[in-house]
Amino acid sequence: MKEKKPIKYACIFGISALFISLFLNIYLLTKVNELGNRIGQVMSDQQYMSNELENQTSEIMSLLDDIQQQQSWLENIDTEVILTSAGDGELRFKWLIKELAGESDVRFHYALREDEQFTSIPATERERGLFEASIPLETGMGTIWQPTEIYCVTSHVEELDDVPINEITDDLYDSTQFQYYVSVVKEDGSYKSGDIQTGYLYDFLTELYGYVETGVYLEDKVFQVYLHHYVAEGLDNVIENVSLLKYQQGKLIGEDELDRIEEGPSNSSFEKHNIDIYDDMRLVLKVVYRKGETFEREIINEE
Repeated sequence: MKEKKPIKYACIFGISALFISLFLNIYLLTKVNELGNRIGQVMSDQQYMSNELENQTSEIMSLLDDIQQQQSWLENIDTEVILTSAGDGELRFKWLIKELAGESDVRFHYALREDEQFTSIPATERERGLFEASIPLETGMGTIWQPTEIYCVTSHVEELDDVPINEITDDLYDSTQFQYYVSVVKEDGSYKSGDIQTGYLYDFLTELYGYVETGVYLEDKVFQVYLHHYVAEGLDNVIENVSLLKYQQGKLIGEDELDRIEEGPSNSSFEKHNIDIYDDMRLVLKVVYRKGETFEREIINEE
């Protein structure tokens, strides 16, 4: 009987320890869940505060921009390409000067090259405070040529390792940079000038001349050439004629006119088939615009 008591006490102790352990596990699990919920709530609150901060920052920046714009005497200068009645292109700049009292001398200053001095021209006032000025869009670049696509369905491809890719380079693009600003001299002799702004004439050429895609299909003995021209709707400065100039060892040996195959309000297409391949072949495409402007671009050179 005495031996059963320790066993009984041991069982009671074991069961009690088991219940205590179970209780502690449940308690700890509950606390862990509560902690997880609190962490989730903290993260949610932080995300909310971050979003609120971003919104408030955006509103403050927008307010500062509005205040700066209201305090500025000169609004943003807008630029557009205009095709004149003579078929020439020009860049037209428009801007608004606020609180312009009395007679003032408003001038537009521009430099078409990086090393060029600024040219000053008087601005025209279209209505009170609204001014504009125009400069000719002349860069000598003409048509925007996309890279020439060369398709080879012959072993002749081995001879075309040095096919030129006609695309604008960074240096050429940078060379079209121009700068401009506006100045005002008031009746009392006080002088104001806006910040010098930068643009690139190249960006406006596609509006004036459109852009051209070209391609060549080379076979064993003959090849074909195509040209697609795209121009902004409303402009009739389209390509009227396309010719393929064939050179050999530096001499012009022939000229083939491409056939017009399609024409629309904003595009035209030309192509020529079954042109004989010859040694030392150099090919140049010549395009003639409706107003008579002519531009050339080399598409293949095996000389």
